[in-house]
Amino acid sequence: LSLVSGNLARLNVTSITAPPTATAGQPVTVEWTVRNAGATVANASWLDYVYLSAANTLDPSTALFLGGLPRNINVQPGLSYSQSLTAMVPECASGPLYVYVVTDVTNKINAAACETNNTLRSSATVSVTPVAHPALQIFSVQTPDIMPSGAAVTVSYVVTNAGTAAAVGTWVDSIYLATNANDPGMLMELGRFTNSGPINAAATYARSVLVTMPWCSTGAFYLCVLVDAE
Repeated sequence: LSLVSGNLARLNVTSITAPPTATAGQPVTVEWTVRNAGATVANASWLDYVYLSAANTLDPSTALFLGGLPRNINVQPGLSYSQSLTAMVPECASGPLYVYVVTDVTNKINAAACETNNTLRSSATVSVTPVAHPALQIFSVQTPDIMPSGAAVTVSYVVTNAGTAAAVGTWVDSIYLATNANDPGMLMELGRFTNSGPINAAATYARSVLVTMPWCSTGAFYLCVLVDAE
């Protein structure tokens, strides 16, 4: 039986300072303090992330990512450091939102000590004033039922602007293969296709494009479309 010493570094977020109000699409400044609650030095570097969310607990998959900062200086046991991030509030943000700070987001320091107390939620919410913004979303995708290895196949899809303002400029849609419909992580990108606006709010656009299936690919795959991939 091999036991790991408890005398390890442990990083905890101890305080968050954020303004009571903010505006979507405008900069906001968040400050926070992290303490090394462990018994040994926390050797740099690691990352601190900041999120906005209306939820009482953080789910990074649904929260709005505000930004992150590295910590490049060691922290001695019992000591603290402070960081300040100024970032643009996402245009889709609105309403009362909590600020969440996650220190050592990749568990570089805390994993050794099995430390899980690396996230803190602000005690008060930030009231975010909404602004008109576009929101491009996939409405439908059509593909052949059978897509032979190495063959060129047609992918047809429809995108709707579910936002409150026109989508202007240019953007890129990505088509790729995935093995899991519930978590469509990219297995292989098949093509990128440029689009241009304006696409008014509540309007749609349709594309039919050719992509080539990879050689030596067999089995069941999902073909996914990612709108505004960049």
